[in-house]
Amino acid sequence: MSDDMVRCSACGTPHGSIEDATVCCEKDKPGVVGPKVKPKRVRRVVKLRPAVKRFAEAMELVLRDNDHKTGWQELCNDHLVERMEDELGELHVELFHIADYREPNIPDIARAVHEAIDLANFAMMFFENNRDHYEKGADE
Repeated sequence: MSDDMVRCSACGTPHGSIEDATVCCEKDKPGVVGPKVKPKRVRRVVKLRPAVKRFAEAMELVLRDNDHKTGWQELCNDHLVERMEDELGELHVELFHIADYREPNIPDIARAVHEAIDLANFAMMFFENNRDHYEKGADE
């Protein structure tokens, strides 16, 4: 599917325009003019850049390593922000180690990358727990 396609938010069918996607699920019903219920939001299908895909895959692997820890969906924003600050501090420490040497070694870089992934995962949790507010704000 091309990048300029949009999906019906009710059934997920791809369409060439927002207008087509909005009336998708109602077009075959006799006597109905337009949709009975306006879809909440029509989402564009986004093709991920290779770097974003690789980073998302790395995030997923770290999340899977921590599957035994559950319940992040119920964490409050304050706690998630605190965890992001902790992870940012850990990333700063690792980056300091890299900057301290003319030629940082692979384990130092790997630890810094892992901390960046940890930080990104907590940012993802914050986003996911607040996605409805973000989407409502984007629609206004």
